[in-house]
Amino acid sequence: MFAIKKKNTPVTMIIGRSRDKPGLDFILSSIKWSEGVMERAQANKIDFGFGPTPCLTVEDILIAKFYSYQNIKNRFKDLDDIQSIFQAQDEIDYNYILGRLSELNLSIPHEVKATTPKELL
Repeated sequence: MFAIKKKNTPVTMIIGRSRDKPGLDFILSSIKWSEGVMERAQANKIDFGFGPTPCLTVEDILIAKFYSYQNIKNRFKDLDDIQSIFQAQDEIDYNYILGRLSELNLSIPHEVKATTPKELL
């Protein structure tokens, strides 16, 4: 997932799909934290073979997943994604996530608390 910002436009998040469903999803974000996300993405560049590209951090992806699930409860893929990220990632800035969760009035979904790192509970 990576993000692009043009002057005076909403944030555009570009999300790559899986190999069995090739393509990209473009999302114009209305989430209140998206401006800060852009700054963090600029410092988190990944080279996909065509040059360094600003990408959302794992922390911001998690926050987007928490936000999406809290607003639409049947987004079970978000729950799977959250669990997968927690299982795969060793280096997560828990303090950043806790601050953003508080600021955005979000919570960890009950369904993933068993696999949530203790630092977030």
